[in-house]
Amino acid sequence: VPGKMDLPPRERMMIRQTVSDGYFSAMGIGLLAGSDFQPLGGPTAVCVISENAARLLFGGVQQAIGQKLRFNGPDWLEVAGVAANTKFQSGRGDPPPAIYLSVWHRPIRPSLTLAVRYTSDQATALREASAIFDAEAGRRVRVEHRTLSGNFLADVRVDRLLAATLSGLGLFALLIVITGIVGIIGYMVEQRRREIGVRLAVGAAPADIRALFTRYGLRLLLLGTAVGGALCFSLHRMIESYLYRVEVGDPRIWAALAACLMVAGFLAALIPAWRASRISPAESLRAD
Repeated sequence: VPGKMDLPPRERMMIRQTVSDGYFSAMGIGLLAGSDFQPLGGPTAVCVISENAARLLFGGVQQAIGQKLRFNGPDWLEVAGVAANTKFQSGRGDPPPAIYLSVWHRPIRPSLTLAVRYTSDQATALREASAIFDAEAGRRVRVEHRTLSGNFLADVRVDRLLAATLSGLGLFALLIVITGIVGIIGYMVEQRRREIGVRLAVGAAPADIRALFTRYGLRLLLLGTAVGGALCFSLHRMIESYLYRVEVGDPRIWAALAACLMVAGFLAALIPAWRASRISPAESLRAD
């Protein structure tokens, strides 16, 4: 780009797509400025670039229209349109800058992909498309088809497996937390059985006993949540690389996590606390 050759090579890298007119409409990629490619016979030395490429190279969407750039060759191309940003090959990361060239003015490759936007069901759309190919070729043509949703699901298949595995480990860890709290508070109840009996004998209400041991459980949980949260946040960069469309620093995630742990811990502490409140003062003192 004239005046931009001092940009680092990495900032001058763009994804190249060779497309025909109607591609942006079929794929649902909006044109923010300018126009789509013209059908066969239109201007040859034109291109369409993505919004982030327009802002990077020309300072804005409208400013990019009519500008010149050269891409892997001696010929200059005029920017005829600016399309919305879109991702390629993977849903991860930010959309890369992209340049679209007209298929009508490039060497045709042996293999092309036809983007079809349909409103009926998938089977009907595939049958109609296959009939068109068969009629044009004069013979039965094998059409390999994929959907955008299918491509997306294939792209995140490993992520979903990892998420399911980590979810299972998380539930197992939560079960250990609940079991641990029940065990610790239960042990404390047994150790203080005589004290509980005395408290009940002198007029303490069972609700007071439940509150006493429930508070112990919540204190343990608060300490564990604070320590675990600090360790988790210190590793958030590594964790974020395994997450899709989730920010580790999102306060809603931390609030939901803390709420889940507190509720689970509260319910776990209630079990031994409830047992403590049902201790018979006479039996505990007689046993002692």
